[in-house]
Amino acid sequence: MTSDNNKIYPSHLKIVSLISVLHISVGLLFWIWSISLWARGEYDSGIVLFLFPIATGLMGLRIVVYLCSYCQTTNNQNNQDDQEALTSTDQPSIISSDTKCCCCNFNNQQQQQTPSTKCWFILLLLTHLLTTAVYAYAGARGIQEFDKSQGYQLYCQIAAICWAVSGVIIVVLACRFRTKFEVCSSVGGGIGGR
Repeated sequence: MTSDNNKIYPSHLKIVSLISVLHISVGLLFWIWSISLWARGEYDSGIVLFLFPIATGLMGLRIVVYLCSYCQTTNNQNNQDDQEALTSTDQPSIISSDTKCCCCNFNNQQQQQTPSTKCWFILLLLTHLLTTAVYAYAGARGIQEFDKSQGYQLYCQIAAICWAVSGVIIVVLACRFRTKFEVCSSVGGGIGGR
């Protein structure tokens, strides 16, 4: 029997899904806004900047979809093995109650197909650092360099704080998932750096 450190539960995948959907939603909203500003003739760095949260979210969803399909296959196989164990013995056997988890014992082919959690984590960190830096710069220099109002400057300062605080929280959650994923996948031969 494997320990809890060797399992990825649906709650882990829900957190990654939530982080991913949040990044895609926020990224799309502000990217569309940036496009509308460009259409009116105003320069807005968000056209490039907000592609990062969208890419981060898509990469996170790719990881979730892969692990969900792997977990479904693993759990179906475990259920078949448990049923065979019940019918092959006369004595009652204890069926594992943790079949809703995913023990990621990847073989070599599965290791090569697994989306990179390292790339996702780096992109997540880069997204929050870049977005915070751009908003902080615009908030500090908005009136002088960009000929913007004090309202714009305040908006940028608040946005910089929001991106920084949410970045810390999300990166901590992502780090926990990535650590869990590395421990989990190293049980089956290791893909630690993936």
